[in-house]
Amino acid sequence: MASSSPSPPHLNPAAASSQLPREFPTSGFQVIDPSDKVEEERLPFYNRDAYYPMRMGEVVGGHYQVVAKLGYGTTSTVWLGRDLRYVSSVSSKFTCSTTTT
Repeated sequence: MASSSPSPPHLNPAAASSQLPREFPTSGFQVIDPSDKVEEERLPFYNRDAYYPMRMGEVVGGHYQVVAKLGYGTTSTVWLGRDLRYVSSVSSKFTCSTTTT
């Protein structure tokens, strides 16, 4: 006789225990001058208008809170986030816009 097991909590909307976004500290660390270029900004073909201006702590898509930058490439940036609905970690890849205004 086959037994059915319940869906894992991260796939079961009924098991979701939604959380509020975390508050990130605003002091106790060195602040980078906005005029200093870092990471992908140093690439010779970098166009700031093509990248989404992500901020730590920002909630994207209504329930993904940005926690840290994981990496970048020539056409995208990858971010670590928290799914506030299912209380799990996620990674999100944001590709560059191919058109600018």
